[in-house]
Amino acid sequence: MKVFFATRARGFFRHLFQAQGINAQFIYDNSSIYENNPKIRKLLGKILRWRIFDWFGIIQIIKCKKTGCEIHGSFNRFLDSDKPYFMYVETPSAPYNYCLGRNKTIFGSRVISRNLENPNLKAIVFMVDVCQKTFESQCGPIAPHCRTERIYPLIPQNRHVSEQQIRAKKSRSEVKLLFISQGPYFLAKGALEIVEAYKRLHSDGLNCSLTMVTNLSEIRADILQPIQSITGITLYDFAFTYEQMEKLYADHDILLHPTSADSCPLTVFEALHAGLPIIASRLFAIPEVVKDGINGYLVDPAYWYYDRNNLPNLDIWRFPEKTIFSEQRSESVTVAIYERLKYLLEHRDVLEQMALSSYEMANSAPFSKEHIVGQWNELLANIQ
Repeated sequence: MKVFFATRARGFFRHLFQAQGINAQFIYDNSSIYENNPKIRKLLGKILRWRIFDWFGIIQIIKCKKTGCEIHGSFNRFLDSDKPYFMYVETPSAPYNYCLGRNKTIFGSRVISRNLENPNLKAIVFMVDVCQKTFESQCGPIAPHCRTERIYPLIPQNRHVSEQQIRAKKSRSEVKLLFISQGPYFLAKGALEIVEAYKRLHSDGLNCSLTMVTNLSEIRADILQPIQSITGITLYDFAFTYEQMEKLYADHDILLHPTSADSCPLTVFEALHAGLPIIASRLFAIPEVVKDGINGYLVDPAYWYYDRNNLPNLDIWRFPEKTIFSEQRSESVTVAIYERLKYLLEHRDVLEQMALSSYEMANSAPFSKEHIVGQWNELLANIQ
């Protein structure tokens, strides 16, 4: 079976396309696998999201007439396809270009409805449970002929991690903390709160270090320089290969991700597969991966990018500079991180058990490679 993937896709798709045991040949353009967004595409994305286009129902639909394959696939986009196709969806607003309100206008809702009723749309695959649960409330009803299923992103098990490696970390005197964020979201994902919590831990005499991976060139010098001067904090530019990132995860003890601007962060999935305890915000899909008190801790975010019903919070989305990108540090988030880290640093047996819980979760359904490959094989075999 040949599947042509018609849209740009995030990096984790390459793991799926090349997975051993997958009963399909995926045809795709390597240059369309991305993580960072080029500046020109960011600009076009901003223009496409202008609110005036809401009234006209302007939604990006990809024309796809590729021959030599049986099925088409897309990431977050409806297709104008002459073959059966599936759409893999990250969040409910993604198919209408994250344009909040475009789904509510007369023309916008008609365009979305028409595409959901397209007889060639045979399956909508949701990246996370909460996306599946909230999709129809934001996009409208899914046609009876269209199958729905949740399949988590395929993340390979970290080759540097084993149960023995996790247990060996307990003998290290220093606990290594890890924070990863693309530069534009450095503040939105809790960098300032993490740095302040780290400083308080050091004042308490607790032995820990902090590694921060980001796009250094995209952060203002007046924000970056004070952090660089703090003993025990190491800043790396976001220029690692996937193999180098695997080693980085494996060498650390705890991932910190107190984000105010996330839905389905791959960093959290990758940390799970590296056997790391995770301290993260209880936003959108994160609680599906981080079980509070089991393999990490959940904290309230500084800003609720998605509200407590997992719907987009318009007050935050429409005023990001005053909210998620604000340089005002949240004391409540700082305290929450500090208290949980202090406990784990003082109770290394709990830290070890949380790491083993992450490792076990990553190697079990629904997150294991074997389970995810099986889900895709079953889905593709039944798309007609």
